[in-house]
Parts: sequence; structure tokens; C-alpha cells
Amino acid sequence: MSRRGVWQLKHLTLRYCDWSGSSKGTRDFIDHLLPQFSRENAQLKIETAVQRGRHPSWHAQYRWGI
Repeated sequence: MSRRGVWQLKHLTLRYCDWSGSSKGTRDFIDHLLPQFSRENAQLKIETAVQRGRHPSWHAQYRWGI
């Protein structure tokens, strides 16, 4: 989303477990939808990180803070 032509979301980090059931939705998003999402939002830096034994979390960094 942009405000006056300036994108507010700068960075997105997706953290997930590569084997737990609670991360299944995040893994499916990364495998199937993330490639298209990142192509459509080239201004956004997207990172993924595996954290074994942890529930999934999405961390966003905005232009004017978190």
C-alpha cells in the first residue's frame, strides 16, 4: 500500500518451522504464492528464515518504524 505514491512497507520476514504442522500455511504460502507476490511487489524486500520448533511469525518493517 502506498501513501502519496510512497510505499509504506519496506521489509517482510517470514519465519517458520520446516516440519511442524503449525507452519504448514506459511510453508504453502512460500511454496505457491510468494513467487508471484514478490514479483508484484518488487519494491518490498522479502526474507524467509527457518526456525525449527517454533511457531510461524511474520515480521514487517515500515517506512516510519515497526
